[in-house]
Amino acid sequence: MEKYILLKYHGSFYLNNWKKNDCLMHLLDPSTLTKYKSIYESNKDNVLTPNSTIHFSKLTKLPQYKLKEYIWNSNLNIKKSRNIKDVNTVVLSNELVNDYFNENTYRTIKEYYKIPKDFYEKNIKPLLNTYRNNSLNDLVDDSDNISYILLDTQSFSSYAASKSEINKLIPQIKQFDTIKGMEVLNEWGFQKSFENFDLFVNIVNNYGKYNFNVVFDEKLNQIISEDMTMDIDIFANIVDMLSSDDESNLKLAKEVVSNLDPISSKPYVLLLLHLFPSFRKVDNNANFRYLLQSVSKEKSSYVYDDTPTFLAKTLLKYPEYKQQMFEGLGKYINKKINKDIITEIKVA
Repeated sequence: MEKYILLKYHGSFYLNNWKKNDCLMHLLDPSTLTKYKSIYESNKDNVLTPNSTIHFSKLTKLPQYKLKEYIWNSNLNIKKSRNIKDVNTVVLSNELVNDYFNENTYRTIKEYYKIPKDFYEKNIKPLLNTYRNNSLNDLVDDSDNISYILLDTQSFSSYAASKSEINKLIPQIKQFDTIKGMEVLNEWGFQKSFENFDLFVNIVNNYGKYNFNVVFDEKLNQIISEDMTMDIDIFANIVDMLSSDDESNLKLAKEVVSNLDPISSKPYVLLLLHLFPSFRKVDNNANFRYLLQSVSKEKSSYVYDDTPTFLAKTLLKYPEYKQQMFEGLGKYINKKINKDIITEIKVA
């Protein structure tokens, strides 16, 4: 895979960060995202088939032991392989792929000038902002295997070049070829995307070339946990456990909830995580860690918001949760005051 360094311009040239490794980046081709969306649509209902060979990739959330248990209990006779050339099934998490590689506020498709290394070394490197980059004198060398230095084509439209040295370079830079893609940076907040870039692109590009289909771990977990959904009675029992000071009750509550289907149980799970801070603590229960990952996008709300704000935000996003959440809140209030003052709730 090609490796790049991101150059920025803000009245003067500077590099993306002050650490050498943080300057490295991959560029995700827009066609790769299009291909992936097509793969998802044609494979989203796939299940594991008997006597197959699978690749359980790093781009999964489902705990491996949970998958092994399911394979054993279902007598599927499945083998594993690390090489996708040798398998007929690759297991992926659509949620992880979307977290790592989808476009969002911070990651959009842009166009970049492809600046050759020799031009960078001769003309741009001497002009770099030394305050930010004084430790990066040897940023680009043969051992780095850098393909090009990239500069956003919109850079010069936002800021007028004030230095005569830079003014001389602009016409030359604009003669270089351009490339489009999404930045996948090796910096804080994006390391997982960067680390899994080659794997993701390899799977997408080789789909169709090699004889494998894709099974998504969200579908697998749904199958594994089917008929194991939290209802209001189970929720009330979990509230009783979490209201206790006994540490064993907390562990038992986590064990029970983490073995339920996280999708259908999500309204109650979010409410429990909001109402009981002790329930949020991560331990060595792999199933529970998987459960927390499945609701990670709502974490800032269930942790930091007060209850009215949490409910407002959650129900705006998931209006179908109304009945379950208000019923659950009623059970919680009854437990807090040790009296059944709320016996029935009907929401409009």
